[in-house]
Amino acid sequence: MRGRLPTSPKVLGSKRKVLATAIALQIRMMTNESEAVDSPVSFHPLAAIFPMAAVDRLQVLADDIAAHGQLDEIILHEGKILDGRSRYLACKRAGVAPKFQNYAGNDPLGLVIGRNVHRRHLTYRQRVMAAARAATLPVGANQTTPGLPIGKAAAVFEVSARNIARAKAILHRGTAELLQAVESGKVALYRAAELCGLAQEEPNNAG
Repeated sequence: MRGRLPTSPKVLGSKRKVLATAIALQIRMMTNESEAVDSPVSFHPLAAIFPMAAVDRLQVLADDIAAHGQLDEIILHEGKILDGRSRYLACKRAGVAPKFQNYAGNDPLGLVIGRNVHRRHLTYRQRVMAAARAATLPVGANQTTPGLPIGKAAAVFEVSARNIARAKAILHRGTAELLQAVESGKVALYRAAELCGLAQEEPNNAG
């Protein structure tokens, strides 16, 4: 089997500049599909593992709450919304006073993952990025423990450890616009990871 010749830093730098330009053009063409957050009740950092619901989904939820009331309470932890960001924003849209419940357990990270990873209609890339966020939590964010090990995160979120590694590179070095482009499907994981300095790889199973 013939090996590939190493790529010079100059060539890699040139390719990354071209890729960055292409991604920037894609990002400019994107529309913001998330609800702007202007909330007197703040969101817990653990809730940010998962992306916010799209505006059209929030409106559907707001219409349902206006018609039938809020069926599921919003979970608070440390005075912040741990689960139920969309319900809270939908209540505001519907003009309905939100109902809250304080979290009484000892595994807030487990609650956030359990309530969102299968219940919500997440794409594979969104699950990868959520897994990477869960795997990079510092001690304190989950009170006593750091984030999930990559292997466990891969099993829980049903994604590959290789793609979690890519996503972690994007989280550490990418811009907010690049993160949004990846989660919305505008930019492939392996392309974004390459732009963020991860070694170039073939796009097989790259998401």
